[in-house]
Amino acid sequence: WGYSSLRVLTLDAGGSHLLSAGESEWIVLPLNGGCTVLVDGEIFELRGRNGVFDGVSDFVYVPRDAHAQIASGAGP
Repeated sequence: WGYSSLRVLTLDAGGSHLLSAGESEWIVLPLNGGCTVLVDGEIFELRGRNGVFDGVSDFVYVPRDAHAQIASGAGP
């Protein structure tokens, strides 16, 4: 995972995480459950899915030099 820059984030109910993209581009893709992503002032509601084998999930693109806040209302 170190070579791919893949990160797995677990958020408890009401939890959030701040992401500074820096020189990298990122994709926020829910593996389990949904989340809210705030990217440079724009809000995206991701419905997500019940688990990784439950079909395709929605996602958000985070461009270089952007700042994002990922929040979970319900938790995993």
